[in-house]
Amino acid sequence: MSNQTIESAKNHPVFNQVLNALITNRFYSELQIEKVKVKIEKDMLDKSIWLASIISTSIEEEDKYLSSVFGIVLFLEYDSQEYRKTAYIILSRSGNLIASRFFKELMTFNSITGNLLFNRSFGTIMDFELGSKIALNEIESGNGKILGSDYQKHLWNVLTKTSHNTAISAPTSAGKSFIIQNYIRQTFLNKDSFYVVYIVPTRALISQVSEDFKKILGNDVSINTAFIENENEEKGQFTNKEIFILTPERTLKLMQYSYENEFSPDLIFIDEVQNVEDDGNRGFLMEYLVNEIETNWVKSRKVIAGPFLNNPDALLKLMFKEVSENLKTMFSPVFQLKISLKPSENSNSVLAKIFFRENLINTIEVPIDFDYGKDILKNKLRTTVKILLRFGDKSKNIIYLPKTNYVEDFSNYLTEAKNANDKNYELSNEINELIDLIKEEIHPSYYLIDTLKIKSAFHHGKLPEIIRGELEFLFANGFLDNIICTSTLVEGVNLPAEKVFIPYPKKDTENLSKFEFGNIVGRAGRIRDALTGTIICLEKADEEWAEDFFQSEPDKEILPAINKILQFPIDDIVNALNQPIDKSRKKIEFAVIFLKLKFLEGDQVLIDYLKNKEVKNEDIQTITKNISSRLTGIELPKELLKLNPSIDPELQNELYLRIKNEGIENWVFHKNDNFNARWTKEILSKKSHVDSNFYGQLRNILFKLDEIFDFNKETFFKHRVSRSLSQMVLYAILWLDNKSFKDLINREINFNSDVRGIIDKENKEDINKTINEVIKVYSSIISYVLVKYTKLLSDILKHMLNEEELEKHKNSISLPTMLELGTSNTLVLLLISKGISRSIAIKIYKLIPEEEVENPINWLSKQKELNIKNIYNKYLKRKGFLLKDEE
Repeated sequence: MSNQTIESAKNHPVFNQVLNALITNRFYSELQIEKVKVKIEKDMLDKSIWLASIISTSIEEEDKYLSSVFGIVLFLEYDSQEYRKTAYIILSRSGNLIASRFFKELMTFNSITGNLLFNRSFGTIMDFELGSKIALNEIESGNGKILGSDYQKHLWNVLTKTSHNTAISAPTSAGKSFIIQNYIRQTFLNKDSFYVVYIVPTRALISQVSEDFKKILGNDVSINTAFIENENEEKGQFTNKEIFILTPERTLKLMQYSYENEFSPDLIFIDEVQNVEDDGNRGFLMEYLVNEIETNWVKSRKVIAGPFLNNPDALLKLMFKEVSENLKTMFSPVFQLKISLKPSENSNSVLAKIFFRENLINTIEVPIDFDYGKDILKNKLRTTVKILLRFGDKSKNIIYLPKTNYVEDFSNYLTEAKNANDKNYELSNEINELIDLIKEEIHPSYYLIDTLKIKSAFHHGKLPEIIRGELEFLFANGFLDNIICTSTLVEGVNLPAEKVFIPYPKKDTENLSKFEFGNIVGRAGRIRDALTGTIICLEKADEEWAEDFFQSEPDKEILPAINKILQFPIDDIVNALNQPIDKSRKKIEFAVIFLKLKFLEGDQVLIDYLKNKEVKNEDIQTITKNISSRLTGIELPKELLKLNPSIDPELQNELYLRIKNEGIENWVFHKNDNFNARWTKEILSKKSHVDSNFYGQLRNILFKLDEIFDFNKETFFKHRVSRSLSQMVLYAILWLDNKSFKDLINREINFNSDVRGIIDKENKEDINKTINEVIKVYSSIISYVLVKYTKLLSDILKHMLNEEELEKHKNSISLPTMLELGTSNTLVLLLISKGISRSIAIKIYKLIPEEEVENPINWLSKQKELNIKNIYNKYLKRKGFLLKDEE
């Protein structure tokens, strides 16, 4: 079909009029107000079908999406067999074959082999065309096949038929992660040896991705969620097939191992790669890791992925200085209804503006039983509850909110509103089991329990991993109606829903960018369950943020954080370089650390790096001159400096010099007869470091570290947690002693109530405030801030100790890993590193026979169940650690 014919079809008034009417009617169908639907005459519908079929032959992606949307709404709004056949033909030509699973009356899909058979004939010629298209889009999956979109098939061919680096940009619903994970599975099946490093931005994503891989890889591949060096020299560090699912911080630990040992992954995949532009620690840590990968893992294949990246191949070249395949698409197999709600002149209705392809296509009045305009001015959260009950009563919904306290307030309002209707909710066994789990793992008065009782839940980054994972599982499998969440949605957690409600265009206190908004709304639409997704934004009369977002593309040029900083005026960079190291440099802080570390690799290394970043020669000279004058006294060996890229090298050096001057014995743990004793402050004060108990020794070490790094101040200003150093020491010891969150929370509640008298242990609000504080202390302070600085200490000690001393003080070397994973027990550490949550690992490690502790995962894989609560067994089975029940 000629371009001119296609353009004429796209712009034809009949096609656009009918398509807009179909989209509007789809919204009416969702609201269950059929009587007001727009009437479409048959001759106009048939003509628009003809025009859509012309548009579907285009090679342009935007045209294919347009015809795909037409096919979807035609399929959903008309149930005659002829229109269903027509819709399928349009979708097939558009390349949206993922939609085939919904045409059950026309075809049969074999879930085992992946074969698809037509139940109805489309005519000889059309049967051949449609059958050929299916054959073209088939993708291997284990021993069967899956049917992919044109984009998925193209991505599959690039991954499997070339060894090229690959830069991927696609909406959340395009199915890129599914294809990448399937490619990794097929490669493991086809190769005798294969190593993968799969990098995700947050610990929350580690659990989700590892569960996905456990389902498809089983026990044939070693799946690791942390790197722990094997102390048993007789046992090799790696099997022939390993996948590491790690954050950038944890990847650096694996990189550190490769400095001294022969290890290089075959494939490095970086998900949510847009985080490289974060101008906080995350972006510069990723930049540093990328540089180390470029230097040390040269032969590895690099694949990066993210949504809405403008030039993904250019980004990969900026990062690795290597060329790549550019696999960018904006095509989504799901059609999204984009709605903004505004006050109406009629107090019994709300104005709904409907947007499609960055255009306002219709404004309709929707009847409601409250005054939206007045209510939204009084309390936006409560108004959102009312809108959710009207617009999302029959769907699975995500409610995005910018802050954790908003999430919990909204959850309480929703619970209150639902219970006011006296609705008797029949809860599934899965929800009831999760409620029991929360009572056992956290507290019986946790707000989340009340929310679960109305088949809803809240989700944020501070939830314990096991609870967060169970919520994701229940929502994904249809047991929950609503998930109320924070920016975990922006950071890649895969929680697709039928509808997404957005009352605030914020992330914490900052405005959402177009890119972030696009990432959130990308969760609307579950291709597994439906062909459409709906986004509903709630605006006041004087707000227009939804219109602004809907009428602009989320596409974004990603620029690594260091590139952005190097565009600052040179005087700003110089001033930051010359500030005292105890002064906050805000956005330039981590760039300064990064540049110092580059300089310390060698003068020419920094010069070459800045040249590669296209910094002017005179600015390069200015930067290197100012850094050089600051770093003349650095004695810390170069090989140590690169191990902790988040800490200023001047401070690293200060610690190194103090250890040398004071003696190693004052910076390590000493096992003695009183190591596990419990003493009063008075007794502790009289003990030397060597003779003190564990608490006293840890306290001495952390206090001395704080004298250099002032992390007590960091916890308050950066993480908004107020705790004394003595409290941190006690929290750390309880954490290492395998205390459950419930134990930790109850201890805090009793102390604050019975000793300090600042809370009422019978007051639900006080209880929940304490729960959130305790979880935040452990997630932010103990397993992050303390880990950062004790790792530096561990690296320096490891360098300074001989083999005999290393064995003697191995607990000192392992301290950061123990703090991060939450245990001092070697077997528990191993279980956690293989993807089992801490909560369950500390429950099952005593059940593992002594002769099986070297390979506990293999032993677990042969067990049908363990002597623990049913929900824990279900968790282990779902994660693939126990034998699954026969179906």
